Amino acid sequence: MKPLFNRVLIKRDPLPKKKIGSIYLPDENSEIKYPSTGLVISVGDVTLVEIGDRVIFGQNAYQYFDKEKDLILVNEEDILAVLDNGK
Repeated sequence: MKPLFNRVLIKRDPLPKKKIGSIYLPDENSEIKYPSTGLVISVGDVTLVEIGDRVIFGQNAYQYFDKEKDLILVNEEDILAVLDNGK
């Protein structure tokens, strides 16, 4: 699949879990929202990010493409940063 224009297909990293006693709580249920991270799988024609980049994007800045595989579509302007991949 190739996204159109400036959209990016990302494989979202699993959310870190908090442990309270013996119960695990995902961070998305907490009051503080953190940006999410993921791996770029596919990019549109007019993007600055590349396939294989690890990126940080806003918590509510995406649409699910495949919820079971945790693949999401993000507009490039909603990507906050590209993480250092050792390039």
